Amino acid sequence: MKKERFDKLVKSIAANPLWYSTYKITHKDGFEVHTFGEKRNKSLDEAKALFKEKGYKGEEVYDIANKLNNQDKLCNGYYTFLYNSEKDKISIGTFMVGYAYASRKNRFYPLVRKEPILAWTKHIYAFKRTLKNTRSPRIQLGRLFLTFIPEADDLIIKTLYNIDYVPEARISYRYHLNTKDEYEALDSYVGSKIPEVLKHYKPDTFLTLYKSLKNYTILESTSNSLFMNHKILNTLSIDPFASNNFYTENLSKLKDIHYDLFVLALSNKITDEEYKSILTISESNDIEDINMAREILNFKLENGSN
Repeated sequence: MKKERFDKLVKSIAANPLWYSTYKITHKDGFEVHTFGEKRNKSLDEAKALFKEKGYKGEEVYDIANKLNNQDKLCNGYYTFLYNSEKDKISIGTFMVGYAYASRKNRFYPLVRKEPILAWTKHIYAFKRTLKNTRSPRIQLGRLFLTFIPEADDLIIKTLYNIDYVPEARISYRYHLNTKDEYEALDSYVGSKIPEVLKHYKPDTFLTLYKSLKNYTILESTSNSLFMNHKILNTLSIDPFASNNFYTENLSKLKDIHYDLFVLALSNKITDEEYKSILTISESNDIEDINMAREILNFKLENGSN
């Protein structure tokens, strides 16, 4: 399975020559490596000649090397896709080769830097940068953001996951594998079928609301991004240097309305028609309607049944 998806992936990238400058395939000792050069890569011969003749430091060297850097002639980047047949392992990474500047030592130096990006062994791992400037493996969550071929980022995830959509929610890759859409992945993550009425939320917004069931303060830090598209909040002229209680109060009300509706729908304590009706009222550009939606919800919560 991994080899099939690996073959499909590198074939798809190779079929888009505008994404890269060079393409090389290497077979050796059970390893198959596909190397794609960053599309901006150019010959490093001028830089090599410069440092060979004049050394790695000095004002003249800095001026010339800086000009070469502006012309993308100081360092090249590459994207590597490796399949290990013995371990049935896929590895994706980048490496840089050329010259870089060390500001503390006030000099240039030869650069060869490799960085792992993704690996699929027993699980799919992404490699996150640590405080010590090293890369540490973590279970892959959601989509992927790489460096040299940004056009390929979504293609990589869609191919490895065997899906036709780009994940938004940061949940483990295993929930996404072989699913038809992200809500099917979220069904698996939640452990039950998501009510249809809640699918008006984008997957990442749904996930935020779901996580807030355990930690409500999550909504405090994300409420602006969740509800800034609301009609009444969108029409307000916000002065960043002035207190705006009108905005703050209604943002808080909307946050609570969305949260309570979400809880009622997820626990099957509200009908689809009631959910849609209260949500529609809350989306009015009339403050009184928002207050009405809040009162209806209060009544619903107090009675606790549908």
